[in-house]
Amino acid sequence: MIFIDFPSYQLDIAKRYFKRGNETSDIFAKFFFYFSGFNALYFLHRRLDRKCGDEKSHIEHIIRKFDMKDVAYILKENMDGIIYFMKRSPIAYMDKKTIDRPEEDYREGQQLKKN
Repeated sequence: MIFIDFPSYQLDIAKRYFKRGNETSDIFAKFFFYFSGFNALYFLHRRLDRKCGDEKSHIEHIIRKFDMKDVAYILKENMDGIIYFMKRSPIAYMDKKTIDRPEEDYREGQQLKKN
């Protein structure tokens, strides 16, 4: 049986996506790589913290672990992307879409956008 150090594995994934995001000038690829890296960290912390609750609460919990100066810097450096996502419509959950209702379900995304 092979033992995998789960935290190290997830951190390695996040670092690799972060590196790839830094290396590209393609804005979509940059978003994709950074989001994938964040998702690896989110998954790790969701497992380690055993945090129950909705995604918004858990993401806020993760962000509170950072130094606020770092958070302010990250927000400032990514303001163009933040404004873009604030203006666009939320993405629906893929698992709730069907052929009959391809636009389902935006309700939660709309609520999160308001917050």
